[in-house]
Amino acid sequence: MDTQAYRAEHRRILQHVSELLSLSQDIRTRGDAIQARGVMDRLDAVLKAHLEREDGELYAQLQRSDDAEVRATADRAVEDMGGLRDAWASFLARSQIDVMLADRPRFAAACTALMEALAFRVRWEDDTLYALVDGVCDRPGG
Repeated sequence: MDTQAYRAEHRRILQHVSELLSLSQDIRTRGDAIQARGVMDRLDAVLKAHLEREDGELYAQLQRSDDAEVRATADRAVEDMGGLRDAWASFLARSQIDVMLADRPRFAAACTALMEALAFRVRWEDDTLYALVDGVCDRPGG
């Protein structure tokens, strides 16, 4: 399985993460909050498409591997991502324009924590999981 498309999607995700981190730290006006929400909505669209593809293709293939360690790694990754996915959905639902404006420091702190967790996950997938995929999927039973 070629992981290059997944890696390209990760680069797009990280661009949105970086933009949102920057915006979230300096929300002063309704326009700033609207701009941040727009980035959140674009990030959400990219994340949903990426996760759907990843779950349906990449994780499914790893979970069928003959290698017990590969299956266990995939299972842990799916479980961990579920928690992050839930945190993102909750954050997205709570982060309405008026909420951002009402408590700017709280929004900035919550956004920073979540974006750092997402960026960490993306880097882990690039460095560990996709390297595993690159090595396993070319072997018989991979």
